[in-house]
Amino acid sequence: MKASNNLIDYIRTTEGYHDKPYISDYEDCIGYGHRGKTKHESLSEEEAYQLLLNDINRIEKYLNILKVEWTQNQFDACVDFIYCLGLDAFMRSVLRRNIVMKKKIDHKCFTGWHYVYDGEKFLSSEKKVARRAWEWARWSGEI
Repeated sequence: MKASNNLIDYIRTTEGYHDKPYISDYEDCIGYGHRGKTKHESLSEEEAYQLLLNDINRIEKYLNILKVEWTQNQFDACVDFIYCLGLDAFMRSVLRRNIVMKKKIDHKCFTGWHYVYDGEKFLSSEKKVARRAWEWARWSGEI
């Protein structure tokens, strides 16, 4: 399965285009929210878009290994969850466990993941609260 164009547009809109490295929630980013240190000092919008598609492609490959019968909404919600929080967070999540074990998924599987670590303590992030709400709405078919 592939991420929908709606999801890609959503990520581009919510992350915004940044041609130079920046800090988001205490992480190094560039382009449309690409996480991690980068060799790039700047990116064109096309290069940023390609980096986004490459990141999404890696996430798609992982999710397709799970052999789940996804709806498009469910797949999009999980791609966004991983794009925003990282594969390590998804691997530790109740969301992943419940998907693999074919258990019920409820809003709590998404909404608890809204904290960022500032080096000293965990803080709630309004951006992540909104993102988890969108993912739950997408998963549940509300949008």
